[in-house]
Amino acid sequence: MASTGVRHARTVLATGVALLVVLTGCRRGSEEPEVEPSGAAPSFDPLAFDEPEMPVVDGHGERRADVEKAVQYFADAWTYGLRTGYSQPFNKVCSSTSKGCDEVRDELVALSESGHHVEMDPVEAEVVRISPLRQHHFPGTRLVATIAPVVVEVSLPERVERDADNQEVGRDAAEERRIGLVFVSEPAYHGWVVYRWYDPELAAEAA
Repeated sequence: MASTGVRHARTVLATGVALLVVLTGCRRGSEEPEVEPSGAAPSFDPLAFDEPEMPVVDGHGERRADVEKAVQYFADAWTYGLRTGYSQPFNKVCSSTSKGCDEVRDELVALSESGHHVEMDPVEAEVVRISPLRQHHFPGTRLVATIAPVVVEVSLPERVERDADNQEVGRDAAEERRIGLVFVSEPAYHGWVVYRWYDPELAAEAA
């Protein structure tokens, strides 16, 4: 049978071990979470950007407000393509072989193939003039296509091109462009397309 002194020593030892376990647990729980070194480049996630939605047309005559929505989608699709390298939304609205559409498409394809993206604020497009809207009725149906020639002031922000490691590989200064666009609503397609992209300063190119 253990003596009173031995039992007391064991009790003190057990209490000390328990206290050590509790204190160790508290220290671990209060430790700061690990953080990445400050020099590490932040990861890029193209899925962080929402894909813009094409304004729907239903085969009825469109109005100025509808055309302005189409212009906004044009700007949003351009922004989305540059930010992510994914060109499909822009291809939807600017599918013609006009020089302007081709140039932007080529840039987006080059970004996609290289795995690059552009860090930028949104492209802004302001309608400065809308010519009278024209309606085209499809024979034998009630469907109507709206032809909308517009002149748009496009503001392209400063653009920083980055590679797959998020390292800067190029930079373009902000710029303003005034462009002419002929939008056509496509009832069968349920959306808008740019039929023509032209320079409004050239009389021969006027819509």
